[in-house]
Amino acid sequence: MKLIIGGRAAGKKAVAEKRFGLVARAVSPEEALHTPCIDQFHELIRELLERREDCDEYIEKLIRENPRAIILCDEVGMGIVPLAREDRAFREAVGRACCRLAAQADQVIRVVCGLEQELK
Repeated sequence: MKLIIGGRAAGKKAVAEKRFGLVARAVSPEEALHTPCIDQFHELIRELLERREDCDEYIEKLIRENPRAIILCDEVGMGIVPLAREDRAFREAVGRACCRLAAQADQVIRVVCGLEQELK
């Protein structure tokens, strides 16, 4: 598994295409279980929360069923803490998911202004 993180429009997709020759696309939680390159993972987490599904359980299933996935996720936990409880829960869920994925991943890349920074 490979995790590519960074801000919105930071160049994550370009890095995935250049490094791994794969085109990333946004998918549903069900599609992510077999898609090679998953874009907008943070929105997948939002969908799980809206469905009231257990995100931790889903992450473990994703790791088991799609261990070679390349996952692109926006960093959503920086800046001012949102006032709305739902927005705070979303940021926390994305952060926890990325921590778990990063622990499992053999490679973690952070992209800033199109520049790659190898974290793991």
